Amino acid sequence: MKIDEYAYSLQKQREGKSYSFLAERVPTSADAPYRIAPISTPIKPEDTVVVAFGGYGGGANIEGHNWFIKYITNFIRTQPQLSEARVCVAVCDWGENHPDSIARFAYNTKKSHPHAWDIMEKAKCPITQMDQEIYAPAAAADIFNDIILPKIKDSNGNKFQSHQMLKNMRGITVVAYCAGGHTAMYLEDYSIKEMTRMGYKPNEIHMALNQIVVIGSAMSCPYHKSNMRFINFGSVADSDMRTNAFAAHLFLMGGDFGLMHVENKNSDTFLCTQISNIGVEGNPNVCTAIPIEEYMARVEKENAEDHEESASDMFTEHDFIGFVAKNGFSNAAKNMQTLFKTIIVNTVDNSIKNSERPIFTPLPSMVDLVGDNIDVYGRADLTYVQKRTFYDFAVDVRVLHKCKQMLKLYSMNKWLKANQK
Repeated sequence: MKIDEYAYSLQKQREGKSYSFLAERVPTSADAPYRIAPISTPIKPEDTVVVAFGGYGGGANIEGHNWFIKYITNFIRTQPQLSEARVCVAVCDWGENHPDSIARFAYNTKKSHPHAWDIMEKAKCPITQMDQEIYAPAAAADIFNDIILPKIKDSNGNKFQSHQMLKNMRGITVVAYCAGGHTAMYLEDYSIKEMTRMGYKPNEIHMALNQIVVIGSAMSCPYHKSNMRFINFGSVADSDMRTNAFAAHLFLMGGDFGLMHVENKNSDTFLCTQISNIGVEGNPNVCTAIPIEEYMARVEKENAEDHEESASDMFTEHDFIGFVAKNGFSNAAKNMQTLFKTIIVNTVDNSIKNSERPIFTPLPSMVDLVGDNIDVYGRADLTYVQKRTFYDFAVDVRVLHKCKQMLKLYSMNKWLKANQK
């Protein structure tokens, strides 16, 4: 069965609800015209797996998921020490009940401002009354069954011992883009619920989820609330990244700060002023545009199956990340991409070595993950406060974030009330 036919059969079964399945790269055939097919063998407890969580893109978006996994697979296969890693992509169709921008904003509000959300629920604000699929999509259960369940229960349905379960979970590395960060957090929510039901203790669940590393670009989910280890890369010139209060603060302050590392309890964020070198690093602020016909032709060419990523490819502030530095990248963007690739290699390498050791060893520190690129990392590990006190900065960020959230809530509720039947 062709992969698009398989996706359509799942869509019919779910009757409008979301679904997901794992796919991997395969040789071109009649059943796999896009060189992507459902995985041939299930994930095993000892497997080291790199799973891609792409952006939404509408429907199952087979071609988009193929583009994402193609570049990740090609990169992983250039690293001999990672030859044992399985690479797959979670093909997600979010269904009819999951309006993209509203769903993500609602989820962010619920996670980041739970008290405000409780008040809104009591007031029966339209956004809180929407279908629960946008807060707990069924696709999360599919991903859990494919990736997490084999790592926490044996073939007889029994729980693994804690140390073995942690070793198994350290075998999962996620590479995410944009809304793929939300996919990871939906998966986490479902995993907590299921592992609790299975009898795992809260500290076991926390430790287990902490072994999953989500390395992503342009993610706008509230990853600071996650138990997973999130490492996010982005440009403050990307409007999607400015849901991050710190990125919004940097954007409003202006100026070229280059590359910066922001470390939190369970997450790391690498931000650059902008991906393009136009107007920064001593370059003139010149804007060039190409005719729409030429732009669309280049998009089609670069998404073709036989296209290999190259320096001449197009990029934007939002979809810049890849494995080849593009012409027109700022120096900060090049350094950020170097760190992105290095961290993927060292994280997956840690997973493989963990599976070979008799005793579980946790993920190393960020300094160890960047390894030989410590100089690039060191230049990024800066604080952009300079002439202002940390207190001033903290107040600015808090006020900015709250004002933005309230304005969004007001406009979204107004729109929902106007469109209620």
